[in-house]
Amino acid sequence: MTSRVLNVWWGSRVVGQFTQDRHGDIAFRNANEWLVDQTTPPVSASLPKRPEQFSRRECRPFFGGLLPEESQRLVSAQALGVSPGSDFALLDRLGGDVAAAL
Repeated sequence: MTSRVLNVWWGSRVVGQFTQDRHGDIAFRNANEWLVDQTTPPVSASLPKRPEQFSRRECRPFFGGLLPEESQRLVSAQALGVSPGSDFALLDRLGGDVAAAL
């Protein structure tokens, strides 16, 4: 069961949803509207357009890459009062919905 959801945007369109369940496990799923539009590219080479959900192992490198590096990530997490190991919590506190970095 999903307990937290962040929309992932590309410009003004929702690409999909980055989720975290009540156990802390993260996942990503492309939005159906994004999948059926033949003109839209995948959000990343590591997250191709597919209807199946991407696991933590598959999506963490991409979403973790949107965050600051080591020391800046620790400082940001401390300043925002979140665990530095929680990419979801840090992305949520830094801005809520995620704009794909393209």
